[in-house]
Amino acid sequence: MKHIYAFVCALAMALSAYAATPLSSGKFLTSGGTFYRDMEMGWEDYTNKMPYVDVLVDGNQVTIIGLAYWFEEAGVVGTMDGNTITFPSGQFLGDDGYGEEYLLGSTDMMTPCDIVFEYDPSAQTLTSVTPYIFESGYQHAVSPYCYWENAVFIKEGATPQAIDQTAVSTKAVKHIANGQLIITRDGKSFNVLGAEL
Repeated sequence: MKHIYAFVCALAMALSAYAATPLSSGKFLTSGGTFYRDMEMGWEDYTNKMPYVDVLVDGNQVTIIGLAYWFEEAGVVGTMDGNTITFPSGQFLGDDGYGEEYLLGSTDMMTPCDIVFEYDPSAQTLTSVTPYIFESGYQHAVSPYCYWENAVFIKEGATPQAIDQTAVSTKAVKHIANGQLIITRDGKSFNVLGAEL
């Protein structure tokens, strides 16, 4: 009887190990949560403009590129421990000439904290345990231009449950016109405050 029990346990462990997929580099599609952008009339749902993030894995170091709207090519680096990935708060995203931007986490929309993601190896999803991820004008204080709420990303090809992206997002192009920084993205132009021109 002991041998049968030991065999069943070993088989269950082998099957669970076979079904689980370790985190690997690749494209992760937006499959849950909402991305908001600050507009003149308040926060607007811009989730369809943030279709995916790129994930780079090097040992226990994980880099996510594409969490920010205005600095979409910026990456933040975290450390993986088991299936938990922690990204230190306040990582620099870039400077567009009108100020620097940083990525901050928060549980209450006011107090900065580290950004924590959980990786589910069976579903191949990255789920933000930190409810809010802010693209902020300050390194140690929440002053958002944009933010994620309850972000979830799924490995491309894992399942067809990613959010339907009806509009293809284009890269931002920045240039100076009449001494003012103009940012063009998705066929629209904005000034540095986010006001559409």
